[in-house]
Amino acid sequence: MRRREEQRDESATPTDMETELDNSYGSITPNAPVKPPDRNVFSDGSTRVDFVLVWEEPINLQKEESTVVNPAHRKKREAFLNKLRLSRLLLEQKDVLQTKTKVTFVLLSAPWSVLCFYAEEISLRVPLQVVNSPIINWSEHFLSRLSLHNPFSQDVPNPPPQCFTCQFRTNKLQR
Repeated sequence: MRRREEQRDESATPTDMETELDNSYGSITPNAPVKPPDRNVFSDGSTRVDFVLVWEEPINLQKEESTVVNPAHRKKREAFLNKLRLSRLLLEQKDVLQTKTKVTFVLLSAPWSVLCFYAEEISLRVPLQVVNSPIINWSEHFLSRLSLHNPFSQDVPNPPPQCFTCQFRTNKLQR
């Protein structure tokens, strides 16, 4: 009888250990958050940042030096930022003052309507349906019939699925 009980205890031990490992997998402490908070957002906490523009300007006590070096750069920068605003991109500017320089970060985000507009403009192709037929490498087949090795053959472990595609259209988005 002891042997049967010992067998049951031994069989129960590995499953207990597995559940303990699964509970703490991926974190050092058991109360650690599962998903870290997303820090790539605007100050509103929900709008995601797509691009960041950064530039650095020296902080000078003498205004003469800074006006000689930077007026053309400032005009071009302001014109560029105005064009970004006119193209309906969301902008948020943050300035960081250091001892000798001022670093400016401009966070950019493209709303869904802007993404749809430019996807139509550049004729972006989107997947419709996955092709279920096997992929046939005709050159490999032809060279094997001639008993030749294909020097360009590639054995890819997880190839992406082949899809039927079409041009993106906003009015067909429901399909």
